[in-house]
Amino acid sequence: MRNLIYLSTMVSALTFASCTSYYYQVSSVSAVSLTEHKEALVQENDDCAIFYNLWSEGGDLGFNIFNKTDKELYIDLSKSFYIRNGVPYDYYKNRDFNFSETNTLMAGAQRTISVNTTHIGITAKSHVELISSQSSGVTYHEQPIICIPPKSHRKFHGYKILNSIIEIRDKTQDFPKEKSNNMEFNEKSSPVAFRNRISYSFDAQCTSTLSIESTFLISNIANYSEKFIKKERKKGSKIMMMSPSEFYNIYYKKP
Repeated sequence: MRNLIYLSTMVSALTFASCTSYYYQVSSVSAVSLTEHKEALVQENDDCAIFYNLWSEGGDLGFNIFNKTDKELYIDLSKSFYIRNGVPYDYYKNRDFNFSETNTLMAGAQRTISVNTTHIGITAKSHVELISSQSSGVTYHEQPIICIPPKSHRKFHGYKILNSIIEIRDKTQDFPKEKSNNMEFNEKSSPVAFRNRISYSFDAQCTSTLSIESTFLISNIANYSEKFIKKERKKGSKIMMMSPSEFYNIYYKKP
């Protein structure tokens, strides 16, 4: 069964060849100690609030941190981790990022206007000439400690939760005509349990840190055929409506 399932790396799968059948696996996530508020999952303490919205292909664990205090709050990325099934992944990787931009100056628009007694005619002739083009680049070195000023927030890019599907190992469920049965998991049976452990301090050197930890697990999966999703959406169904506690993966079966 494994060699029949291929992951799509493009969200725009609906535009691919019609001879290939596409499917969506939607994973629901249970979040311990987090509450769902509007379009986000929120975890907070007296110092800060962390906002998540998982909805994306593969699951986006990026997060916003809001500093609730009247003091600078320092995030220590060197002591912060994404932990999936017991394996920690660093947020701080000592990387260099290159940013570049190009400024182009254009000139040369010409217009001819002619007038007679019966009508006014405007004839436009355009000629554009490149005068100059300049490129500039900046190299930015990743910082291990990030400051968040009082009463403000910062966005942090996170890891993908899962870039593959969870196989049910039943052809009628992995490749349903419409929708598979729901497969539910608990804390012991979930195939993917993950945590975000964020360390912070009110000391700029982060010599002493506190931590806030968000805990999640995949609690349910369901597979949908592309045809079924399109049919349900025409009827006004709220299927796949961008819940912050869900994510999806696209896969297909060769004809």
